[in-house]
Amino acid sequence: MKRDFPEAAFQAELALLFLQRFRVAALVLVALHSLAFYALDSSRAGPIALAIMIGVIPFTLALMAASYLRAFRAHGHVLALVLVFGLAAFIIWNNATFAHPLATEALLLLLPASSLLFPFRARASLVIGGLTMAIFIGMALLMSFGDARGIGASTFYIFCATVIATIGSGIDYQLRRKEFGLRHEVELARQQVENLLHNTLPAPIVERLKDAPDLVADRHDQVTVLFTDIVGFTQLSAEVPAVDLVRFLNDLFLELDTLTEQHGLEKVKTIGDAYMVAAGLPGCEGEAPEAARMALDILELARRMRTPLGKPLHLRVGLHTGPLVAGVIGRRRLTYDLWGDTVNTAARMESYAEPDTVHVSEVTRALLEDEFDFEPREPLDIKGKGRMQTHILRGHKSESRASKRARSHNSS
Repeated sequence: MKRDFPEAAFQAELALLFLQRFRVAALVLVALHSLAFYALDSSRAGPIALAIMIGVIPFTLALMAASYLRAFRAHGHVLALVLVFGLAAFIIWNNATFAHPLATEALLLLLPASSLLFPFRARASLVIGGLTMAIFIGMALLMSFGDARGIGASTFYIFCATVIATIGSGIDYQLRRKEFGLRHEVELARQQVENLLHNTLPAPIVERLKDAPDLVADRHDQVTVLFTDIVGFTQLSAEVPAVDLVRFLNDLFLELDTLTEQHGLEKVKTIGDAYMVAAGLPGCEGEAPEAARMALDILELARRMRTPLGKPLHLRVGLHTGPLVAGVIGRRRLTYDLWGDTVNTAARMESYAEPDTVHVSEVTRALLEDEFDFEPREPLDIKGKGRMQTHILRGHKSESRASKRARSHNSS
């Protein structure tokens, strides 16, 4: 898809380039003119000529000072035009006053050099050259310096220099514009790649890959892993058209993405109908309590949603906390993943959970018992783990007590 050219950004870059080069050119001009004035034989110059010669320096310094004013930050080309045109006028005046033998040659150098130094458009170079020719002819006729043949030849040379400067400026401007457009496209592509990386990898991992794209692997001592999946998904997938099933999963996972962001957790991946989240990783604001709050919010979400068949949605949630290894694998498709017994145990907590409950390990319960209420389950024989004491997360302590009081009040 063709994108609009960022004209405003391009002109802003040109304005900055004009100011930078103008300031350098102004300093060089002041230095060279000071040397020339020092070597000048003042006996050949009258008071007006001396005043003009001296006035060039403060005039140039005033232009340079104006370049730092806010009003000229976006109009550096105006200062550059004044400087080039003023220098051309001074060279012509110098030739008329002192009959300098190299004045015409200086003009011939000035016009192409200005198109190389400043990123003028072609019409700006044409204006400078046209005004230079007009002033040269006017002063030649007014002050009668040189014969008609010499003036005609000099005018022709100035015209040729103007044509060269105009063509050069036009080519240079278009090349700069094309180069800026290419840089802009590269920057947009870089931002797109970075956004894709941020959508698939944690922000600290993206920064590490940008700085040193080597193998990323870390060991973390305490991470809470949350798994949730849909009860009866296999049967649901067999009964629902593919489009409706994918749309339903997308809606559900988008809601889970929102909860993940709200609780400051890190989405790790989706596996079929399962959704995996972690708390306590680098860059995560949320720790184990936030994982528990998200688990309760997931059950609330399930109560609000329906399956594509219009039936109530039932989810299972499992939590476990412990050490694990995290890292990035792959080359063409980078994947950030977690490994270790903690991940396996969290998955077991989810698979052994009753529908519409949050099933947690003893380790996680011990971390959360000050803030949340739990109901112990009968010890379970967990595949790959043996017999384990697990618990059902019932809610925040204040909420659980209020619900208990409500149930006792209703029963009485």
